[in-house]
Amino acid sequence: MKSQKGKYNFEWKQGRLSWRASEYSVYFDTGKDFLFERRGTGKFAKVSKDELFGRHQ
Repeated sequence: MKSQKGKYNFEWKQGRLSWRASEYSVYFDTGKDFLFERRGTGKFAKVSKDELFGRHQ
């Protein structure tokens, strides 16, 4: 289970078509020190804001 740490599954009742069609990463802000990055249909990974902003500098 350690290999799955920070990864989550979720099923939307009515997901946005634009999220599925996006060629880029989609992030969801929780208002905390981390975001959830969409990694496929119903799959998300927890990403710290510091890590994400460090990647895009």
